[in-house]
This record gives sequence, structure tokens and C-alpha cells, in this order.
Amino acid sequence: MSKPQSPQLDRGFTLIEIVVVTGLISMLLITVSNMFMATITSNIRTSARQQIKEEGSYALGQIEFMLKNSAKLEENSLVQICQTGMNQIKFLSPDGFTTELKLEGTQIASNSAFLNSSLIVASNLNFDCARNPGGEYYVDISFSLAKANTTAIENFQPITESFNHMVLLRN
Repeated sequence: MSKPQSPQLDRGFTLIEIVVVTGLISMLLITVSNMFMATITSNIRTSARQQIKEEGSYALGQIEFMLKNSAKLEENSLVQICQTGMNQIKFLSPDGFTTELKLEGTQIASNSAFLNSSLIVASNLNFDCARNPGGEYYVDISFSLAKANTTAIENFQPITESFNHMVLLRN
């Protein structure tokens, strides 16, 4: 007599079960990796935007300080003293030396220093100079800063910030 066969042959997984589980795990991994990439992209963009705002505020503060404390406006290298649409401005500093602010390449520059780092690209530097009814000079300063493209994420959507401030000259 032979022994009856026991139902132990059903212990394995079928091909369909393995394919379904593999598909579900793949979908889960894709979802998790997309969420991870979105978080990294957001952090990089936030960090770049913060750096742009810090450098823009610094540059604007330095320009404002220098212009407020200037002794007088002087003729710049484009033979302009005070008019709208100037892309550079020159003035006599309290120490008796002249300072000219302008865009050099991708950086805002004075005679002695750059006001933004090489990682930040400056553009559209503009000085609109005029006199108010009281005869005092005022200068409306505007420029744009953007993060230099250093990663594929930043190449996708450039991060740009515009800055604008009006300064009333003391002298």
C-alpha cells in the first residue's frame, strides 16, 4: 500500500504573486524616492534664495551707506553726474577719495571691493538720480541677483530676486 500524498506541495509562491509583490514594492520605492528628491530640491532652492537675499541686502546696505555719507556726486566714466538710467555712479567720499559703483562682469563693484560673491550673478544695476523740490539729490538704486547655476536642480528653474531702494543724499 502506498501512503496518501499530503498537501505539502502548496508551500511556494506562484509567479503571479511574485510579480504583483514586486510591482507594489517598485511603486512604493518610486514614490519614496520622488518625495526624497522633492525635499532635497526644496532645501537647495530655499538655501539659494536665502543666500541671494542676504547678499542683496548687504550690497544694498553698503551702497546706501556710501551714498548717504558721500560729500558730493561726481562725473562718472560715462560723463554722467545725476540723471535717470545710469548704470554707474561716482561720488566723493568723506575721506576725500572718489568711489565709483558699477557692474563689473557679474558683480557689483566699488573701487576697492565686490559687493556680492562670484556665486551670485548681479544684473540690471541702475541708478536713477534726481533732485527733489528742496534741491537735495536722491538716488533710486535697483538691481537683480540670481544664483549662478551650479547644479542640475538650479538649472531647471533659475532663482532671481530684485532689489530696489531710494537714498536721500545728505550733501
